[in-house]
Amino acid sequence: MMLLKYFQQFITFIIKFRIAITSIIFALCCFSTYLIFSKIKIDNAITIWFLENDDVYKDYLDFQEKQGSDEIIVVMIPTSNAFSKAHLNKLRKLHQKIDTLDNVNSTYSLVKAQYPIFANNTMYLNAIINDNRSEKATQNILNKLPAIRDNLVAENNTKSFFYIQLKPLSKVDQIKDKLLIEIKQIINSELDDYKITGAPILVDEINKSVSKESVFFAIIITLLIIGILLIVLPRKIYLPIALVAVAVPVCLLFGLYVILGFKLNMISMLIPTILMVYTVSDVIHIISIYHSNLLKNTFKTSNELIINSLYQSLKPCFYTTLTTIIGYLALCVSPLPVFKVTGFFTFIGLLISFGLAYIITAIGFRFLQSDKSIASSKNNVKLTIPLFIAQKLNYVTSHYKKTILVSFSILLLAGIISIFDIEVNSYSIDLLHDGKAKKDLRAIEKTLKGTLRLSLDIYSADGSSLMNDKTLRLIDKFQQKITQEDDLATPVSVIDFKKFLEKRFGVHSSVKNVKLKPFDSQNKLFFKLVSDDFSRISINVNSISIGSKELGILLSSIRNSFNTVFNNDNNIILKINGSLPLYLKLHEYILVTQLRSFGTALLLSFLVLFYFIKKFRTSILALIPNLLPLLLTAMVMVALDIPLNASNAMIAPIMIGIAMDDTIHLIHKYKLYKSQGFSVTESMDKATIFTCRAVFSTTFTLVLGFSVLLFSRLTNMREFGLLCAVTIFFALIADALVLPALIKAFDK
Repeated sequence: MMLLKYFQQFITFIIKFRIAITSIIFALCCFSTYLIFSKIKIDNAITIWFLENDDVYKDYLDFQEKQGSDEIIVVMIPTSNAFSKAHLNKLRKLHQKIDTLDNVNSTYSLVKAQYPIFANNTMYLNAIINDNRSEKATQNILNKLPAIRDNLVAENNTKSFFYIQLKPLSKVDQIKDKLLIEIKQIINSELDDYKITGAPILVDEINKSVSKESVFFAIIITLLIIGILLIVLPRKIYLPIALVAVAVPVCLLFGLYVILGFKLNMISMLIPTILMVYTVSDVIHIISIYHSNLLKNTFKTSNELIINSLYQSLKPCFYTTLTTIIGYLALCVSPLPVFKVTGFFTFIGLLISFGLAYIITAIGFRFLQSDKSIASSKNNVKLTIPLFIAQKLNYVTSHYKKTILVSFSILLLAGIISIFDIEVNSYSIDLLHDGKAKKDLRAIEKTLKGTLRLSLDIYSADGSSLMNDKTLRLIDKFQQKITQEDDLATPVSVIDFKKFLEKRFGVHSSVKNVKLKPFDSQNKLFFKLVSDDFSRISINVNSISIGSKELGILLSSIRNSFNTVFNNDNNIILKINGSLPLYLKLHEYILVTQLRSFGTALLLSFLVLFYFIKKFRTSILALIPNLLPLLLTAMVMVALDIPLNASNAMIAPIMIGIAMDDTIHLIHKYKLYKSQGFSVTESMDKATIFTCRAVFSTTFTLVLGFSVLLFSRLTNMREFGLLCAVTIFFALIADALVLPALIKAFDK
């Protein structure tokens, strides 16, 4: 009764000051809209997935600072002859213009390529392109440096490559968008035809896709919600109230999102869709109860009608919101900050939506009091169809409960087996839509045999120089083994220069009195090939875009080759640097996210059920069917060969919360009828009939809402939408068939 009293006071206050509250909400929405359209930023770089204190992430930043950034743009330029003066002049102009940009670290192409020469007991670097050298002599030099040649020209010299190395992420992250625009403008001004790729370009393309798809989904989901509301709402006059209640929370949440300095990404872009779909369910429930009470006309005043109608919906809406919140709040235990942020803001958004649903509907109902037409009653087929289905379900769950439970047990077992067949794998290329960026990436990878840079750094544990005959021979052997990997190409290291010098000058690079400092130049494919004291030698190699699972196998193979060649010498250490090890760590974190978040969501959901039901046995019976949708979804993933990846790693925790919503509605009414003296079967049958419309309309709304993602141009988003829609549909089957059969069979 105390709750009712406080609730009455709250709604009375809202109604009394409805004009002022409406004005405040409108002003906040205007301010939030301004922030969203003027201040919001998008970032999908690999670094957003890692916490600043993550060891792998810190190693990556340290590598960028000390050995050179792997934020590299690759431009492939078609030409009749890569060594012609006209083409070389084009390259020189590109260098002149791009090198002047503040946040470009260096550029590299044929006209900047160098080769080693030996004179006066010192090794120097000399330009390969020389106006006094014939084209034949130039090509002869390059042919003796095949790894360098393959990185610069291809296909009988009809393609040339131009590289742009940005400064480390820590320095360019905030201004990268502007920098890329400047770089593209320069390239467009100098080249008529080219293909471009590289991590900065791909991330920029993903950011653009997220921006476009966010707008697209906002329009589509709005139209879909309008359609759903027109079908489900008892009268069209309620449509403006429902739309305002759905739109305002999203607007205010993202205003807060921008104020707190967060950037939109491919995961957080799902928040508006999720929030709008969930809010629709609550609003429909509230409006349906209000309209039903309006038709009965048993309340003395308008305020009584509004207060009592809202209060009747409070408990079931609160518990369904709570279970949904649990699924998203469970994401906060993920080691990945992207999931933490998405889970937290969805949690905040659901709280805002729940509160505003009551505030906005209370104000809206009060404004509608003057319209008497909404109280007219009609025979509605919307009520007849769910009622007919519910009656059939009651018959089936009473007469065929053993068959249902046996089938359920078989599916449960098959689902558990399917879990072990799900592949954990993330493909970065799936984050791109089938546009120019993906086509350019594939074309350049086909020619260059890889665009992602991997730095294989070999250290001496005691800090001694590695420039001795024995160690260099072993490094040479290791480098040769690397070339046998299908996913790697064109390894470059001091070994290539050593061989060149030995063939041309008869020089051994291990001679102590030979000065080797020129090898420290960054113009040799952007990384320092040796440390100042020669205690580190680096092999830089290209890799094609592969899945995180394949990447794990590749890196493991590289380490095995290293251990085999160096015979597990404790003084020689291999460290693999670059962005690719980050992807591998992400692969590990995805599985951790799924296990931690799902376990947390399952435990919290059971505690909510137990608090709500008050009986351990019934709580277990209510929880079991909610596992079935997830296990059936696992079977779908195996059947359709959908891997567990960065985009769908949060499905299990959030879906356990969603699946619990209908269970709460059903068990709430089941308890009520059972407390009135009805038998188990009668109580469940009455509960099914009473909740059928709300359960069916909620499922219908959620399935259609998540199905919107099937229109995405991104493979990962389409898969996420499909799996969510399928899971929600399976949740309806579980609550409509399995839960009643379990209760009727075992709740004695």
